[in-house]
Amino acid sequence: MAGVSFSINEIRTLSCKAAVGAGFPPAQSDSFGRAAVWHLAQGGAGADVLAALDDPADSPILRLHLLPDDILRARALAGPDMTLSLQPGDEALAPSYARLAGIGFATCQVTRAKNAPPRLNLRLGPDAAHLPARVEVSPEVLSTLKELAARGLVPATQGARGGAGAGDIDND
Repeated sequence: MAGVSFSINEIRTLSCKAAVGAGFPPAQSDSFGRAAVWHLAQGGAGADVLAALDDPADSPILRLHLLPDDILRARALAGPDMTLSLQPGDEALAPSYARLAGIGFATCQVTRAKNAPPRLNLRLGPDAAHLPARVEVSPEVLSTLKELAARGLVPATQGARGGAGAGDIDND
């Protein structure tokens, strides 16, 4: 089934809210929203985005959050060619998180040797990858992201409305 086209800002915001609704911390959710846009814009599978949202205790969202900082530190030490080790399960989203470092990569790919952890191989240079204005998302992925994002909303019940600032105060 064909996907629906959305602006990158819409997908970024929806992915971020979905991560919050799935139980991830706000900073990691924000990074995930930005990485999800890169992943989908580069033709990555929507299933990879949804799989990352499955377990807030063990997810690429938690492990890859600091990857852009690691890349910037490695660049200062290693120069234009870098190899960083990844945890199994992080392969699909690692190149997208690498893009959050804000530097250009001539190559950005994940490799896996036999009996070795996956590795992210980077070569600095002119970046051929650019974000388009719009991203296509399948209806199934969109539905799941919306469902998870809704979990982060306050329910429209009297009990939810009875919190701080809901009642009369002395100045009323």
